[in-house]
Amino acid sequence: MTPKKNRKIQTEADAPFDSSHYLADVIICSADNTHFYLHKILLSIASPIFKDIVSIPGDRATKLWNGLPVITLDEPTRGIDLCLRIIYPMEHPAVENIEEAGAILAISRKYDMLPVTKQAVNSYLESQLETDPLRIYAFAVMHELQDLVSKAANACLKLA
Repeated sequence: MTPKKNRKIQTEADAPFDSSHYLADVIICSADNTHFYLHKILLSIASPIFKDIVSIPGDRATKLWNGLPVITLDEPTRGIDLCLRIIYPMEHPAVENIEEAGAILAISRKYDMLPVTKQAVNSYLESQLETDPLRIYAFAVMHELQDLVSKAANACLKLA
């Protein structure tokens, strides 16, 4: 049998979201086809949107993989991984650049997790205020982070 040309290659997320976690009861599949083995209860606590997605059978989980329902999301692996590492009870990842901060905020807003993830994003952005206040100001305005808009504006004024 020859492989199909358009077939996506499925990969597993890094630990602790890989298949070695035997207590997982749902799989989230990223846009780039990475499987995250997760726990419905933790997703439900972090996000009312995920609570609905994992508790109401329907169109989102139409296939099974390793006996678990698979829910496909539109977001790429890196953004999903960062958000999951923030909402799971583990050491939070360091947000390394403004693009990662933007990805976390976009996913957090879409799935109503902003209260859970905002602190990690703000910590990174505030650490950049002295070195790049104008970029942080623009980012804060674009993402409606009002508390950070004021801090970034004040940091910009110090440059003048």
